[in-house]
Amino acid sequence: YYAIFLKYPQRETTIRIPAKIVNAEFLGISKQIPILSNDQGITLTMPEINPDFLPCRHAYVVKLTSVE
Repeated sequence: YYAIFLKYPQRETTIRIPAKIVNAEFLGISKQIPILSNDQGITLTMPEINPDFLPCRHAYVVKLTSVE
């Protein structure tokens, strides 16, 4: 699974996803993102990074790994 954001997400962002996610990685900077599973899906705690220093300013992608 991949979560694609068209603007840099808020510090804590909740995604509705049916799969059991165990890992989240911010692509482009290879940074692990802490996740918390809850009734509404998963909550990502995004790193405090200036989006101007990321490789792309048009979309931000988080790779989500499930238990499947």
